Amino acid sequence: MKIKLRYIGILLIVIVTVASLIIYRCFWYYPDIEIKISNLYNIPSNIVQFNGKYYKVKDGDIYNLDSGEVLFQTTNKCMFAKTVDNLLWVVDNSDKDNLKAIDSSGKAVKSYSIPDYTKDFFINNNVIFCMSSDGIEIYQLYNDGHKEQISVDYSFVFESENSYFKLYKYSCEYGECLYFDMESDNYNDSYFAVDSNMQNMISSNGRVNLLHYQQDRIIYTESSFRLKTLYEYSFVDGEEHCCNNIDIDDYAQGFFENTPYVSNDKYIISVAQRTTSRSITRDGGPTATSCEMSKHENDVIYIISTDDCTKSFLHKTKTFERILYADNKRAITYYDGEYLTYSLEKWNVIDTQSADEIQIGGSYTFESCGDYIFVFDDNSGELLNTINVA
Repeated sequence: MKIKLRYIGILLIVIVTVASLIIYRCFWYYPDIEIKISNLYNIPSNIVQFNGKYYKVKDGDIYNLDSGEVLFQTTNKCMFAKTVDNLLWVVDNSDKDNLKAIDSSGKAVKSYSIPDYTKDFFINNNVIFCMSSDGIEIYQLYNDGHKEQISVDYSFVFESENSYFKLYKYSCEYGECLYFDMESDNYNDSYFAVDSNMQNMISSNGRVNLLHYQQDRIIYTESSFRLKTLYEYSFVDGEEHCCNNIDIDDYAQGFFENTPYVSNDKYIISVAQRTTSRSITRDGGPTATSCEMSKHENDVIYIISTDDCTKSFLHKTKTFERILYADNKRAITYYDGEYLTYSLEKWNVIDTQSADEIQIGGSYTFESCGDYIFVFDDNSGELLNTINVA
């Protein structure tokens, strides 16, 4: 009898201990860490790869991430840059000639005046496509520094079945432009431009989200934060098809701004997140997305076939596990002091790396460029780690 009571006592202790751990984990345990993944937001990258080296664009400086040497400097803290044809092209609104082409020594070898409200751009064969909330402007750039504007003459393509928008298109030898004219509100109009090789795409922050662009068809949604229904339009047969049986669960309001995160010939990949207040002792409810790990429940990565957008699969992370990077083969996450590399299709861990630099109470930014993820301390701005993704 005493032995039986002893076992019952031990069992009760185990049950109480496990229950206490569960309650602590669910209601009081919060990893006091902030993690921001820059590539999940629809903003120009702060890191550029230029002549085999990586540079950081910050507060008006462009500096080498290895040596710290400043390549270019300006008073415009909102400057951004892109690499095109062995030159670094910089939008610097502190100067009238606000578009500059910088060589490897930091010298401006070309300069032009473009609209100072340009938010993004690409250059194809000395023709620049400039994107702003007002739409797309195109200019032919000449080596002597002057430019000529190319008129963007849109042609009507079709009106959506629900009359939600009218689509217009412009094509030239350097690229194509799409204009989604929202009937209800001009503020939600959407603009997209892609180069003639279908390699570079820029977009405005409108209502429609273009997930995939090919010469003969497009795949899109009618909202940046809702992927339950996808649409496909064929420029060949002039028909719109609705794909409304995508396996998307209750993450409708939890997608990050950069949707899609990846779009290539094989997959459309988007990242969503579920958050929670997690505790009856804390104020405030769940938000759509958050950098605060204390509010994190899980991330989810959606993979949709570009051949048939009704075919899709998804993977969910564990609580407090953040997706840092994904391509068409792998995904990399941060979880409990480690970087985990997953096979995208099977979602099994194929590699682990230590993440000793991530400390409780810290705030960190992860940014992908080329073959690396760069880890920065938000308080000091220091580069803490470089993770190889190749």
